[in-house]
Amino acid sequence: AFENAVLFNQKHGHENLGFVSAQWGFLPVKPPLLALPDYFKAWDVIAADLPSLFRTLQVRHAVDALPYLNVDEHHLPAEYLLRASSLVSILLHAYVRVEASAPATLPSHLMQAWEGISQRLDRPAPILSYIDLILYNWKLRDPQASPLMLVENLDLLFPTVGNEEERVFYLTQLEIAAACAPLMLAVIHAQEAASREAIRCAIRSRAPGSPRGEAADWARRSRRAARRGRRRSARG
Repeated sequence: AFENAVLFNQKHGHENLGFVSAQWGFLPVKPPLLALPDYFKAWDVIAADLPSLFRTLQVRHAVDALPYLNVDEHHLPAEYLLRASSLVSILLHAYVRVEASAPATLPSHLMQAWEGISQRLDRPAPILSYIDLILYNWKLRDPQASPLMLVENLDLLFPTVGNEEERVFYLTQLEIAAACAPLMLAVIHAQEAASREAIRCAIRSRAPGSPRGEAADWARRSRRAARRGRRRSARG
């Protein structure tokens, strides 16, 4: 299953249905994209301004002024879906949370886009997923740094508040996920070893002379004796 998932992602040139690899575990193989196609420039611009808009309570005004943008395959190729999903879901959550009272409705032009993106990602509904908020919401300060995936070398792709507390809280989870990446193959190898041992134990348990083998032979003899006894009783 692991190999099939890796090959599927390689064949399609994206990881839209899930991150999985031996090197990065459940993190994307490549760092998140830093921009959408030019057609979506308005989205990238408002996302870059989100912390300022959030502090000044202007998120709803700015989002309401966005144009309707088509998210079909022609305008939004598959490799951009994850960035678009993270951007739109975080933007709409900021739209709801920026003020004490929730809005009566969400902007239809952005909701339609969110629904279209979610459908293309094979998600049951538009949601702010862990992928959107954490696993695809980061960028590297220094791509040549070693070690690479440390909080000190990471920034949020789409911060909402834009303070250090937000950055550290979210990106610590990413650093933990990166540190746990080697467990992917370790768990697979452990499962394979357990399966091989289970097969060997099953073979040994059936071998003549083994305790389990003798118990199994005794059980079979007992069942045969019981069947013979029932037949005799029936004839009698």
